[in-house]
Amino acid sequence: MQTTEVLQRARGIADLAFDKQQIARMYQAGSSKILLPKTYTPLKEAVFINTAGGITGGDKFEIKLNLTSSKIVATTQTAERLYNSIGSTAKVNIHLNIDKASTLHWLPQETIVFDGALIDRNIRVDMAATSDVVFLETIIFGRQAMGEIVQNGEFKDNWRFYRDGTLFHSEVVYLKSDISQLLKECAGGNGTTSLSTIIVAGKKAEYKKNKVMPLVDRFKSTFGISYWVEKLVVRMLNSDPSILRKEINVLLQELLEQPLPQVWQT
Repeated sequence: MQTTEVLQRARGIADLAFDKQQIARMYQAGSSKILLPKTYTPLKEAVFINTAGGITGGDKFEIKLNLTSSKIVATTQTAERLYNSIGSTAKVNIHLNIDKASTLHWLPQETIVFDGALIDRNIRVDMAATSDVVFLETIIFGRQAMGEIVQNGEFKDNWRFYRDGTLFHSEVVYLKSDISQLLKECAGGNGTTSLSTIIVAGKKAEYKKNKVMPLVDRFKSTFGISYWVEKLVVRMLNSDPSILRKEINVLLQELLEQPLPQVWQT
């Protein structure tokens, strides 16, 4: 009888909750770990770690973060890597709940997409009208220093933001097959391979907009900014991820008005 070999796949769950700045729940399983480094800033810091070293076909990861009357900055230990898949799609689900006058700075480090990666990621943000959120996601297609080109694969990224249960922001990125060609299109990446989005939501969004507008002319990255009803959206494109990273750091320092996470500075 012929048997089909079942390859080992990574699984990870990280479930973290704070209530009045105190840990209310902390659960970690599989390849997902949580660190809470000591900080001396108003926002406590949470670092999510994938001990598998990356994500490939068939892996499944889930992150849950729930804040009640708390101020937290959440990040990752290093850049996440989406590796080539030999068949099935990797799945990542992230649910962020920011309730009762809480503040969340969601600042993961870059996600690097390798040639042949198959990924389906879903991010849901539920916030109260009295809460504030700064949300960052940066995607890099291939490592520029290694001359990598992402020609094959499938990248799905689905975001939903709700305020008091009402949807106020939604976007989907779906790239398939010759991703490098799609990124060359004007309506794609316009020839760039590094894409970053920052979303600021809450009562302070308009104030934050006025702080970052003077920076636009200083950046080398292609830069777009929009504001509407307590929502600020900033998009940045660059072919050089190192330049993009430096400019993101400058922008975040204006938006956050506090030091970047410790792992960003090492």
